[in-house]
Amino acid sequence: MLRSQKRKINEIVWGLGRQYMYFPVLNCKAGDEAYRRLLGQLQSMQDNLQETDEINEVREKREIFEIGRDKPTELRRDLQMHKRFFKMLSMLRGIDYSPVVLNQSESTAGLNSNGAFRGLDFQLADSHAHAYTLIKQAIIKSKSPITIVRLDQHADTRKDFDTIIDKTNYLSQIVLDPMLSKRVEMVLWAGKESSRVKKRYEINGIPFIQCDPLDFPEVSNPAVIDVDLDVTENGGEMREFFEGRSGGHIYAHSHYFNQGNVIYHPRATARILRSRVKNPLSMGVALERGFRNRLFWYRVERDFLDELTN
Repeated sequence: MLRSQKRKINEIVWGLGRQYMYFPVLNCKAGDEAYRRLLGQLQSMQDNLQETDEINEVREKREIFEIGRDKPTELRRDLQMHKRFFKMLSMLRGIDYSPVVLNQSESTAGLNSNGAFRGLDFQLADSHAHAYTLIKQAIIKSKSPITIVRLDQHADTRKDFDTIIDKTNYLSQIVLDPMLSKRVEMVLWAGKESSRVKKRYEINGIPFIQCDPLDFPEVSNPAVIDVDLDVTENGGEMREFFEGRSGGHIYAHSHYFNQGNVIYHPRATARILRSRVKNPLSMGVALERGFRNRLFWYRVERDFLDELTN
């Protein structure tokens, strides 16, 4: 494993550099040494949540001072929110998935997999904007039109085609590109609870099929897999307690609402993905922690990534 990979794993797992518009990207093979090191670090973070939270509290408070030292009003506000946020984090630390979500894992435990994800080209980053390069490369390298398999609570098809690529419009940049779009057979989007009813529409002549993450169809043609881990959650539609520099959100004083934020078990989602996608070309996963419930950061990430290569 390269030294640069070790550094990137540490930066991604701890969320280093997010405040300075530097988003590390880890590229490796699913199941290789770097991938296993990543899983080990996530497991350690989950097993030692109190120590992890204490280190993050000190580090993020220091970042608030560095960023806001010339803005006293914003600094006082951010420090107050930071203190309140970590108090809530301490009170609710270590809660598990809801019984409904745990049952999803049990009911999918026997799913067969073609095992093709082991050794697959794999990309991990916090920002979902990096999916653009992953998908573009898969399209260019493939000898035949591909399917884009997306697991995400958001469409990411904002029609700002002429602006810079970001995490809200990167898919538009692909399906509206005259050279790339003709090599995309379809987009299969699993997310946004659809009550198990598949929805079909088109963008620039490309079929989009929207379905439930627990019930999407078999894909036999070449496919690039694009995952935003907010797919396991409700899309942040509940009123958030806090979302800001510390990243993530929790719902104050409530086990119930925080548990209810995770609606799909990451292991169940990964098993279904493995069993349905028969010819994967590459895979990218975006953490997007700023839009996910912080109490479940490491648990969801570890469970999903571990199950991909089981």
